[in-house]
Amino acid sequence: MNSGKTVYVMRETLDQSSGITAFVNKYHHAIEISVEDACAHNFLDTMMIVVDVKLSGYDIVKRVRTAMDNPSLSEIPSLFILSSLSRVEVVQSTAMGATDFLTHPFDDSALKNAIAKIANNRIEQSWANLSKTQEAALKVSLKVFEDTFKNVREGIPFSQEDVREGCDLIIKATAQEGLVTWMDAVKEHHNQTYRHSMMVCGYLIAFGMLLGVRGSD
Repeated sequence: MNSGKTVYVMRETLDQSSGITAFVNKYHHAIEISVEDACAHNFLDTMMIVVDVKLSGYDIVKRVRTAMDNPSLSEIPSLFILSSLSRVEVVQSTAMGATDFLTHPFDDSALKNAIAKIANNRIEQSWANLSKTQEAALKVSLKVFEDTFKNVREGIPFSQEDVREGCDLIIKATAQEGLVTWMDAVKEHHNQTYRHSMMVCGYLIAFGMLLGVRGSD
């Protein structure tokens, strides 16, 4: 599932390795960074920042706020891990630009889903800059992909009609926009299985077109 981009885990101190960082490292390139180091760090090629700091007093809130004011973090989504969803913590983290929240205690799947949600939303928002044909093909193919895997896990037959509709949109997008733009859009998505499936699909369609195979076939 590794996207090639870094997930930074901001912590108050780095005296002990974080279990959060170890878990995130299973799926993404994760780096721990202290609040102070984050203030002047250049967050190039960053997918998101996970703020794992207890906002328990004026001093630490001020330090985290200073770190989050780093200009290179202005467009980067952030997941704040809070001790509770109290009004104070939510207001503080929202004011610092939190994209989403997670509260202690949480299980691994909750953290994985929260990171995936933020990563997907960021990539899918960028798809709006593409042509309407390509945007539709990407969004429909992603929904078909997710629904198909969900149905298979639950023992529910997948919809051949939905798969066919998704393929028709990919054929149309590839024919109009070309293979390169399709690959560029797909490769940014964080889900490795989705990326692989859509790239293979794009290559097969382009190869079929090269051979003169009709879109309907």
